[in-house]
Parts: sequence; structure tokens; C-alpha cells
Amino acid sequence: MVQKILIVDDTIKDLQSGSQLLTRSGFQVYTARNGEDALSLLEKKIPDIILLDLIMPGMDGIEVMRIIREKYPEIPVVLCTAADQEPIVRLAMLSGAFGVIVKPYDPDTMLRTIRRSLGEEG
Repeated sequence: MVQKILIVDDTIKDLQSGSQLLTRSGFQVYTARNGEDALSLLEKKIPDIILLDLIMPGMDGIEVMRIIREKYPEIPVVLCTAADQEPIVRLAMLSGAFGVIVKPYDPDTMLRTIRRSLGEEG
């Protein structure tokens, strides 16, 4: 069965590069440009994992993740950020993130984190 991934990012370049990488790797990819669109999409399609940008206009990634954790606690959420800062990583993990991926995306790190979150890799 093809696994489904929702990528939420307000930066078109990051949305496209992540989507292309994951599609080539055999995943079915859904995309949303902001938190509101992501929450609306989740009412129609349930992904196996969510890659969620931390900094977005409107609702930020932490706020969106808290709503997702309440409504869909079984879906792993991986936060994505261009900021490689310890406080952000700590906040993400305390808020329920499975992990954090630093942008720009490193394909190996991204795929390894996704596979771990799906229970495919130790």
C-alpha cells in the first residue's frame, strides 16, 4: 500500500522540492500552503505522516500541530524549519512532534526521519 504524506509549507520552493523527492521515493503526496488549508484537507484525507513547516503566516507550525495532536493523535508530525536552534527543537518535541527536519531538505535525512516515524526503520 502506498503511504500518504501531507506537506504543509508556505514556501513554494520547499513544497515543490519535498513533494518531488517524496513522489520519486514512492509516496503519495498531498500539499497545503498554510495551517488552515492543512486542517481542512485533514477532514477529507488522512495521511500516514505530516511534514509541517514551523514558521508560516497565520497559524504557526506549533499551533497547527497542537490541533492535529488533539484531533488525529495517531498521525506522526515532523516539524520542518530553516532554523537549526536547540530551543525550537526542544519546543517541537515537547509539543508532540516526532522529529524535526532542518531545511533545505537533505534527502537522506528526510527519508530516514519519515521511515522512522512510520516504524520502518530503527
